[in-house]
Amino acid sequence: MEMNSKKRLAKHLKDFTNIGTALSTESDINKFFQLVLNAAIEFTNCDGGTIYLISENKKFLDFKTICTLSKNLLLGMADTAKWPSIPLFDKNNQKIFKNFASYVANTKKACCID
Repeated sequence: MEMNSKKRLAKHLKDFTNIGTALSTESDINKFFQLVLNAAIEFTNCDGGTIYLISENKKFLDFKTICTLSKNLLLGMADTAKWPSIPLFDKNNQKIFKNFASYVANTKKACCID
């Protein structure tokens, strides 16, 4: 394994250890979500990501944390409260698959856009 790969692996292990520690110590859920999202973005080498929570009635995805590096965009829970929820079902109670977030939530399959 080359040195750069070893350093990257060590960084990822440190990030995952920090997330594990934060599970039991972080009292601010927004900070925890941001920690997880930052680690996921770095680990996958992507431009951004979003954390959603399923609504209490299980019919919507609610934005919680959004980050897009190329647009210098970072929104936490207070900022995302104004964003509309993403419906998981249509008016006939059929699962919606037409957008990426609802597709992933309804199929429960991890997906990647290259």
